[in-house]
Amino acid sequence: MTARMEDVRDLQRRTQLARRRANRRSRLQHERIAVLEARLDYFGLVLAAVLQELETQGSLTRERLQQVMGELDGSDGQHDGRYDPSSAPTNAPEQGLAQSFGHATPRSPGGTSEDSIAPVVRRRRRRR
Repeated sequence: MTARMEDVRDLQRRTQLARRRANRRSRLQHERIAVLEARLDYFGLVLAAVLQELETQGSLTRERLQQVMGELDGSDGQHDGRYDPSSAPTNAPEQGLAQSFGHATPRSPGGTSEDSIAPVVRRRRRRR
């Protein structure tokens, strides 16, 4: 076998390996996106149920909810439809409970308040 043929085969092997790695990364990303979408859908359902119940009980009106959302939205200096508690001023009156929820981080099963309302979603561990 000539040196040129060996180089071509080596290049083909490297290309094939790179494609496999890219396909694997793509599959893992699609799986992660699917998990996030499922979580988002679930929490959207939970939020809608809570809001409906609060409105039914008379504890919260849509107008008050929109007012509070506007205050939280602008607490970081931008009205962009997002809430980032880490960029809100430390003396902002609207930080209270909303900020503590904003900083909540998921813990392992058995140790989180989300366990009672959130389905368990299995995550694949990344191999390195």
